[in-house]
Amino acid sequence: NKINLLLDKFDDKIKLIENFSTISLIGSGITDSQEFILKAIELFSKNSIEINAIHTSSFRISLVIERKMLNNAVNILHKYFLENEEH
Repeated sequence: NKINLLLDKFDDKIKLIENFSTISLIGSGITDSQEFILKAIELFSKNSIEINAIHTSSFRISLVIERKMLNNAVNILHKYFLENEEH
């Protein structure tokens, strides 16, 4: 498969890490202030969800977490950002 071809080609220059998922917050201007990323980090920290990587663009904040924590992370972010009337 293609993953094995890449691993063979690049030998020890790359490392395949499995069992991770990416969850993203998406919206125009979402990275214009630090509010969204700081709140996501705080919510994950309070719920023992370790963030392994973060990537941002002008319209997206993506967080890499353990796959087993994905459903919990989705529920936490949904509850805070979409169900919270104060937000």
